[in-house]
Amino acid sequence: MLALTPFEALVGFRRRSELAELLQRTPELAACVSADAQLALHRCADTPDAESEAVRGVFASWATCDAALAKSQLDALVERLRREQRVGPSKPGPAWERKAARTVLRLAQAHPGDRGVMLPLLLNYLLIAPGEAFYVAPRELCAYVAGECVELAAASANVVAAGLTDRPLDAATLVESLSYATGGPDVEFGRVVEEKPGTHTLRYAPDVADFEARVTTVEPGHVVALDSLPVPSMILVLQGVGQSSSAPGPDGASPKRKHRYDLAPGKALYVTEGTCHLRVSVAAGASGPLRFVRASENLDMPG
Repeated sequence: MLALTPFEALVGFRRRSELAELLQRTPELAACVSADAQLALHRCADTPDAESEAVRGVFASWATCDAALAKSQLDALVERLRREQRVGPSKPGPAWERKAARTVLRLAQAHPGDRGVMLPLLLNYLLIAPGEAFYVAPRELCAYVAGECVELAAASANVVAAGLTDRPLDAATLVESLSYATGGPDVEFGRVVEEKPGTHTLRYAPDVADFEARVTTVEPGHVVALDSLPVPSMILVLQGVGQSSSAPGPDGASPKRKHRYDLAPGKALYVTEGTCHLRVSVAAGASGPLRFVRASENLDMPG
């Protein structure tokens, strides 16, 4: 996930200590989780496997609790948080808890009555700036709250809803599908892989073979030559205007596929593997730089 604007998301389960504190301080959430699941969370061994199993118990209990109970407790939670927003809480909590409460109220406006509105209490809240990115591992629960981003996804049709959508909630499948790893994702800032007068490229590459992204900026009056890749790639224009064109090879021969396209925000190009001598240019009189993302398989980790 690569942010184009300030971007808010819920990603992965909170650590056991935070969940335990929230259950103690949020009676509405606790009412939707069985006493056995809460006790197991408090008593579990301090190992990743034990913690994941305890978190699974809490989430399974919440996801499968009676719909009428979940609705009544959600209404009570939203009413209390709105009241505290006006007059202040009796016992202010840590900053991460206040962020969770504000997110609950925002989601309650967009998805009234949906038990998924409680998810900010269970998941890590993340706010990243434009140009920052994070990776969501398979079987990890996530939700996008606000902002715009470029999302690269592996080929899969296996999406299971947890709420905040019109899709029906299949709680049993959902509970079985998740990994229950805890803690938020690492934020990546991109690594400079090319920098020349008027152009620079940042590369974002998680430790998976499925994808990487390169974001290139071209200033007015400059040209960038794109690398020939051994795999297909996609180019998506994010900002500005310019042109893409093919150029003769070093031996003076034309490429097998010549093209010339006007580029503007939202324009996408499919680039076949082995395409060479592809250039992107911006006219000297352009009002600003051209910025585009090129996505492909991770070239450091062949599949």
